[in-house]
Parts: sequence; C-alpha cells; structure tokens
Amino acid sequence: MDERFKEPYSNPRWWWAGDYIPYCFDCAHFRGAVKGKIVCAAFPDGIPPELCDKGRLHDGPYPGDNGIYFEEYKEELKK
Repeated sequence: MDERFKEPYSNPRWWWAGDYIPYCFDCAHFRGAVKGKIVCAAFPDGIPPELCDKGRLHDGPYPGDNGIYFEEYKEELKK
C-alpha cells in the first residue's frame, strides 16, 4: 500500500483525469490532494501549477521548496 496518501481520497487515482502523468505523482514527497490542494512535503500549501506541468521535473531549487526536491518513490514489498 502506498504510505504517502494518508488523507481519504488523496491518491490521484480518485481525482486525476489529465492526459499525462506529472512527475510529482512518482515522488516520495508527494501527498496528493488534501483539502482541495495538490500538496507535497516541499509545498504543503500547494504545489505551484508550473511544477506539475507535463515534462517538468522538480530536481533543483525552486522558490519556497524548503530545499526538498524530487526523489523517486519506491514502495517496499511487504512480506
């Protein structure tokens, strides 16, 4: 189970209807939709829309990111 989405229905499978998958969705810091905003550890008050654009990867400094950048999420298999 993906531990990133603790809020009910925050997982993008419940609300994303776009024609592309943003890199944000594969980030270890991504938390999904919470209280009407798409959030992550770097942007707890809402990810700037330009960072969720098609093909944009947040792999370097961006104003307000608290020094947190993209890290690929790797779900560990539970035995």
